[in-house]
Amino acid sequence: MTGAALSQPKNYSAIMLSSTFTDLKEHRQNAIDIINRFDLKPKVMEHSGAQADTDVIDTSLKMVRDAAAYVLVIGRKYGQTPRDPVRNPNGLSITELEFNEAMALGRPILLFIMSDQHPLTEADFEFDPEKRAKLAAFRERAKLMYRNCEVHRIYEIFDSMGKFSTSAAIAIAGLVRHLPAQGKPGPAIDNVPFRELRNFLGRDDDLAAIDTAFKTGSGRAAVSALHGLRGVGKTTLAAAYAERRRTNYRATWWIRAGTEHTIRADLVGLGVQLGWVVDDAAEDPAIKAVLQRLRIDGNGILLIYDNAIGRNELTEFLPRGGASHIIITSNAPDWRGIADPVEIAVWPKEIGADFLIARTGRVSERAEALALSHALGGLPLAHEQASAYCDRVGLPFREYIARFEVTSVEFLDKAEDAPRDYRLTVAKTFEIAMAEAASRQAVSYFFLLVAASLAAQPIPTHFFFEWREKVEGAFAANIKDVDLDDVIGTLRAFALIDRRSIRDERDLSVWTDCISVHPLIGRIALARIGMDLLNEIRWESIRAMALIFPAGDVLSNPDSWPRARRLDVIASSLVRCDTLPQEAEAGNWRSIIAASMITVLNQLALYRQTVLGSYEEAQRNFEVALLLSVRELLADNPFEGVIQNNLGRMYQDLGNVSEARSCFELAASFYETRGEPNSPALKTVLTNLGSILTQAGDYANAQLSFERASTIADDCTTVSSGIALLNQLAILKWKRGERDAGLADLERSVESCKKMFPPNHPYMAATIASLGGIVLEQGDLARADELIRNALAIRETVLGPDHPDTALSLYDLGLLLEEGKDLVGARPCYERALTIFEQKFGPAHPRARNIAEKLVALLDRLDASDRAAAVRQRFKL
Repeated sequence: MTGAALSQPKNYSAIMLSSTFTDLKEHRQNAIDIINRFDLKPKVMEHSGAQADTDVIDTSLKMVRDAAAYVLVIGRKYGQTPRDPVRNPNGLSITELEFNEAMALGRPILLFIMSDQHPLTEADFEFDPEKRAKLAAFRERAKLMYRNCEVHRIYEIFDSMGKFSTSAAIAIAGLVRHLPAQGKPGPAIDNVPFRELRNFLGRDDDLAAIDTAFKTGSGRAAVSALHGLRGVGKTTLAAAYAERRRTNYRATWWIRAGTEHTIRADLVGLGVQLGWVVDDAAEDPAIKAVLQRLRIDGNGILLIYDNAIGRNELTEFLPRGGASHIIITSNAPDWRGIADPVEIAVWPKEIGADFLIARTGRVSERAEALALSHALGGLPLAHEQASAYCDRVGLPFREYIARFEVTSVEFLDKAEDAPRDYRLTVAKTFEIAMAEAASRQAVSYFFLLVAASLAAQPIPTHFFFEWREKVEGAFAANIKDVDLDDVIGTLRAFALIDRRSIRDERDLSVWTDCISVHPLIGRIALARIGMDLLNEIRWESIRAMALIFPAGDVLSNPDSWPRARRLDVIASSLVRCDTLPQEAEAGNWRSIIAASMITVLNQLALYRQTVLGSYEEAQRNFEVALLLSVRELLADNPFEGVIQNNLGRMYQDLGNVSEARSCFELAASFYETRGEPNSPALKTVLTNLGSILTQAGDYANAQLSFERASTIADDCTTVSSGIALLNQLAILKWKRGERDAGLADLERSVESCKKMFPPNHPYMAATIASLGGIVLEQGDLARADELIRNALAIRETVLGPDHPDTALSLYDLGLLLEEGKDLVGARPCYERALTIFEQKFGPAHPRARNIAEKLVALLDRLDASDRAAAVRQRFKL
C-alpha cells in the first residue's frame, strides 16, 4: 500500500476485482467467493452488464473509486482495449486502466500473476503481437510500488487454481485486518490558519506539481518546497492545496517555520492532538517523539512548514522518512536534496487580469486590467493591493496605471489595502527583505541598487565581475574584495533577485549566467535613495559598459556576439538619456562620462547595424554619439572620425550614396587634419570612400582613394582592412573592364580569408559572395552556384535568415537560377530577398526597388500577372 490515501472510497467494505474475463472465469469466481466469505462486497464487471467502450471506461473506473481496495489478477491475455482517443489515447486494456486508477488513488493493491507453468487451453493465450507486448510491459509495471520505482510491491505468482485460491484467501484475510483502520473517518485534525481562498486563480500546474512530488516519496516522507518571490502566493498555494486535498488526510498541520520557537511549539501541538505526547511533556523529548512517530506512522498526515528561512534552519525538524506528506514554503530557493523544489512564478498578465476583474467585478475594463497586471509585474500581492485600492476608492484601472507610473512606491505602501491574512504591504514586504539581506551582508543592498538601476533585465553576472576589475568608482570599490557569489546568494536567499543560466538565441552551445530583479523590487529599492546617488550609479555603469561591451569591428568577431546579445538592451537603456554631470561637479568628470557614453553608443550601433541589421536604431545611436562628441569633447575629440566613418557605412547600406560619401570625406579630413596620415583607421576610411565612389561610377577618384589607402600599413587591430581593400580594388577593376585582373584579386582575397578566418566567418561569406557575383557575370554557372550557395549558407547560419546580407545572397542565387533557366526556383529567392529589404529599409530603398523590378520581370515570364501587378503597385514601378 502506498502512503497516500488520495480519495475516500464510497464503500469501505467494497473490494474491486480486476482481470481479463473469459480466460479467468474460474479464478474470478473463486476470488468473489473469498471476498463474500469475509463479509466484503466484490465490485465486479459481472454485475454491470455489457457496455459500450466509453461506458465501460466510466463504469470500471467508478468501481475502482468506490472500492476501498483493489485486487488484480494477470493471466495470459491482455483483454478488451476500449477505443476512446481522449480517455484512452494509448489503447490500454480496461484492466490496465483500472490499475492506473487504483495507483493514482493510492488504494491497497493485491497482485496475483499467473506463471508460465499454469495449465491453459489454446484460447487462453494472447496471440496478437501488439497486445502481447503490452501485456508483458503491464506485468512488469504492476510489480512496482510506484512508477519509475525500483521497489517491488508484495505479489503472488500462482501456477494452479489451488495455489491461487490459497494465496487469495490469505491475502484477502490480511486485507480485512487493515480495512477497519480505513473505515469512514471522523473529523480530521486541522489547524490551517485560513480557509477563505476567494479568487484563487492560475495555480493548477503548481497544485499538480505538488501532487507529482508526493507520488515520488518511495518509502520516505514526500517533501515539496514552494519557493519564489515574496508576495507571489506561496502560502496561499499551500493553504489552497490543504483545502482541496483535505479529505485525503487524517491530519493537516500548519507549522509556523519562520522561527525555531514556533516550529517547536507547533510540532508539540501536533503530537498532543494525535495523542502521541501529553500536553505538559517537556519540549525536547516531545519533539523527538513526534518526529519518530511521523517516521513510523505518518501515513495520511500533511505537514505545512510555512515561511521557512532555509534548509539549514529546518532540516532537524523534518521527519527522517515515513509516509507523511510535507509542503515547505520559503523565499530561499536551495531545497534540492531534501525536497522537490517547485518554483512559483508570477502570474502571466491574463491570469492577473482575471484576478483584478474577479476581485473588483469590472468586467468592462479587461484591456485596462491586462495593462495594470503588466505594470504590476504579475506579482499576486501587488494585484491584491491594487484591486483593494481601486475597489475602496472607486478608481478606474486606467487612472490607477497613470498614477502608479508616477508614484508607484506610494501606492505599494498603503497599509489599509494590505491583505488581511498577510498584513504587510508590497513595499514593506520588500523593505524588510532588503534590511534582512543588508544585516547579513552589508554590500548586498548596494549591489541590489546597482542591479535595479540597470532597467533592462536579465543582467549577465560577468558584467559585475569585470566591472570591479576594470573601473574605478564607488561601486567597484565596494565589491572589490567581496565574494560576489556570496552576495548574490544572500539576495537569492531573501528572494530579492533571481539567478539562472540563459541560452543564447543563435548559438545554442552558449549559456550565460544571469541575474534579474523584479521591477517592483527595483522601484522600491531605488525610491529610497536620492537622485545624486542614482546618477552616480548610472555614470559608473556607463563607464563599466564602455569597457565591457565588445569593442572594435564586432562583425569580425562572431565569438563576441553572444556577449553583445546579453548586453545590448542594458547598454541601450543606459545611453537612452544623454544627461551628463554638471560642469561644476568635478573637473574633467563630465568629459570622461561623455567619452564613455560615446563609446557605448558607437559600439552598440555597430553591433545593431552589422550583426542584427537593425539600421534605424543604429543610425539614431551613431547620430547621438556624433552630436555628443562634437558638443562635449570639442578639440580633444578622438571619436569624430570613427563615428563619421561608421555613419558613412550606415548611409551606404541605406542606399544614400551622397550622404555616405560626405561622411567618408569628413572622416578622412578628420584624420589628415589631426596629423594622422598613416593611421590604420584612415586606411579603413579611404577604402570605404573608394567603395562608395565606385558605386557612384566615379572610378578615377575611387582609384586615387584606393591607392592612398594601399600606402598605409595594417596593424594588429585592422588586419581585415587589407582584405577589404583588395576586394574593393577587384570590384573596381571588374567594373572598369579589367576582368582578368579583378578576378585574380578576388581569388587572392579568398585565399587570404581562408588563412585569416574560420570557414563560417562573415568576412569569408562577403568575399566569397563578391567572387561568386563576378564568376556569375563571367558565365561560369557551375562555380558561381558553389560560391553563392556557400555564402548564403554562412550568412543564414551566422547572421540569420532575416539579415540584409542574407538577402543579398538570396538575390544572387535568384540571378543564378534565372540565368540557368530555373525560373520557378528563382522566384522564392527574389521574394525572400525583397521581403527582407522591404522590412529593413522600406520600399523606397534602391536595392529593394532593384529586386522588385527583377521579381516583376520574372513573374511576367511565369504568367503570374496578379502577383506582378501587386508588386508593381507596392513599389510604384
